[in-house]
Amino acid sequence: MCRTDGEPADVYNVVKPIARKEHHCGECGRTILCGEPYERHSMVYDGSASTHAVCEHCAVLTEWLVIECGGTITHEMISDIEEHAQEYGRLDLAELATAARGKWESFRGKPLPVIPPRLSMPAEGKSRE
Repeated sequence: MCRTDGEPADVYNVVKPIARKEHHCGECGRTILCGEPYERHSMVYDGSASTHAVCEHCAVLTEWLVIECGGTITHEMISDIEEHAQEYGRLDLAELATAARGKWESFRGKPLPVIPPRLSMPAEGKSRE
């Protein structure tokens, strides 16, 4: 199920600064505002260097994929979460993927809180939370 079968980046670095200017999240596309914490992902892959910002919300889901799958594919985190939600029958992951597609805003345009998904899967035969 995990889509991390390809070659990893030659160099990969993540730093967690506070935004001094606006950025756009490389996963959900929302605007990261000045003063907001975010992650800056820098990599060299196949001889090409790139850097992109990841908002705090998407960073939580990216970290879940790193723990669950050993990594994720840059700019495809939401699709990867949706696939996990479908395969595992995880409503919480489906809701988080929907929130990410909506750039983490409520229906009233207010930002949603950062909510990490459960890390452990329920044992077979036991009910899900």
